[in-house]
Amino acid sequence: MLLLSRLDPTPEQLEEAEGLLPDAEAWPAFVNELAYHGVAALVWRNIPTVLRRAMPERQRDQLEHLGRATLANYLGTEMAARRAFSAMDRHGVRPVALKGIALAEPLYRDPRLRPFGDIDLYVPPRRFAAAQAALESAGATARQESRLARFNHHKCFTLGGVLIEVHLTLVSRERFPIDHQGLELRTQNLPIFGHDVGVLCDEDFLLHLCAHLGTHFFEVVLRWIVDLNELIRARTIDWSAFVDRSRAFGASASCWRALLAAKTLLGAPVPDDVLLRLRPSRMRRIVLA
Repeated sequence: MLLLSRLDPTPEQLEEAEGLLPDAEAWPAFVNELAYHGVAALVWRNIPTVLRRAMPERQRDQLEHLGRATLANYLGTEMAARRAFSAMDRHGVRPVALKGIALAEPLYRDPRLRPFGDIDLYVPPRRFAAAQAALESAGATARQESRLARFNHHKCFTLGGVLIEVHLTLVSRERFPIDHQGLELRTQNLPIFGHDVGVLCDEDFLLHLCAHLGTHFFEVVLRWIVDLNELIRARTIDWSAFVDRSRAFGASASCWRALLAAKTLLGAPVPDDVLLRLRPSRMRRIVLA
């Protein structure tokens, strides 16, 4: 699974993976793991055609279905996002796209390869009232806040059956005192679904993905580790700036753990000195283990 969970596996990795694919009895459990970790379409794309034919028919159909379902979900999400972005444009709100919606097309190129179930947007608290008015004008309805939403400081809406989470902070303020004003100044414009939407600069985006893993107490969902690996490989990260911001935001331990996982599991090209500079104390490492 690890060898095939990447956008551009090398010929050597593909050859090694061929010898590790499960036998007929193990395929059902293997496909379930792929679905749980959100990498089914990515692995399916990387399995050579000749080996697909050798797979049990039920699991082959299941993987093909997962790919179609991911695409159908993406198309529904695209329609909701276009409506939301158009309404926000009219209300003078510039959201910052986060996580899946900012990764699927710009980074993965094929939306089927990076499933995501909702639309995550960051809006400064001072612009939330305008963002809410925009979403409601597009037909969105506010959802009752859960304890998790209150803890993570985001508001939830439903538009066309799609969940939209409007974040007022990138992660919980109680855990990470992030300088949101500086972050906003460093955002860039990126066309997503025909609209110019804000996205985090590469270093802030990577930091956010690492901190997000930390807020989930490092529940290992391989899709999130794949995001880190592919972002690092596709972008030129200013590692010095990344380390400085990680420390300033109190997220160095989370970043160390996340980047170490990406490097260990997928060979992400994280410099050793970066991990050394981020590494927490021995006692903290024991707690994080």
